Amino acid sequence: MPAAKKKIAPVKKRFKDWVVVRKFDDESGFGDIYEVKHAQNKLDRAVVKTIKYDHKPEHYQKLLKMFYQEAVILSNLKHKNICKFKEADFESEEPWFAMDLYRGNNILQDLVQYGPAPEAIWFDRAKDILEGLAYAHSKGVMHGDLNPKNVIIDGRGAKLIDFGIARLIDPNSNHRTHLPYAEGWQSPEHARKIPMLQSDIFVLASLLTFFGTGQYPFKPDDTGDHQDSIDNEEANYSTLSTNQKL
Repeated sequence: MPAAKKKIAPVKKRFKDWVVVRKFDDESGFGDIYEVKHAQNKLDRAVVKTIKYDHKPEHYQKLLKMFYQEAVILSNLKHKNICKFKEADFESEEPWFAMDLYRGNNILQDLVQYGPAPEAIWFDRAKDILEGLAYAHSKGVMHGDLNPKNVIIDGRGAKLIDFGIARLIDPNSNHRTHLPYAEGWQSPEHARKIPMLQSDIFVLASLLTFFGTGQYPFKPDDTGDHQDSIDNEEANYSTLSTNQKL
């Protein structure tokens, strides 16, 4: 009788010393995102962001440039309220970079679980976010995508994540370019296609209004576009306190 075949454990996907724990359901605009643990220190967890080759060649080169820029920007931003860069490998068959993993909710999840933030918590988290953004702006970095999914709230405060469309801004330039955004989370400058650091401040004010009220601050039109309301109407922050409005 032949001996039973020994089962061979599947080789876990790795990125250098980072072993994949799970793949996140959400994909970035570049490729897959994974939770990973360090092979030597299993308590050290991270998020690995990848870029796939299955984009059209000309599109891939554009995405690769943005992907590399995100890693470079993150590696130069060292602040307690900004996602921490760990390491990268752009020569890999599947280019990747690793950054800190946070276990908390994003603002959208926090609102679903707990409802609008009480005023004291709101001010604490607003301080965290503003300090992180002020630091990024001091380095000339515009985040560009401050929507509720890109701020993480955990026991250590609030963290800005996902600098995928961040850019370095020349304050003296009037260069016109397309500004990507999550619908409803844009500034008047998005329509004029003039990127500026102040655009982040406007969108952050919208985000903080949402965090304190649970309601989107601007109304969509019949097509779901918020730009007309953003350009012409006052934000709805009627349930915020006087101090929050100030």
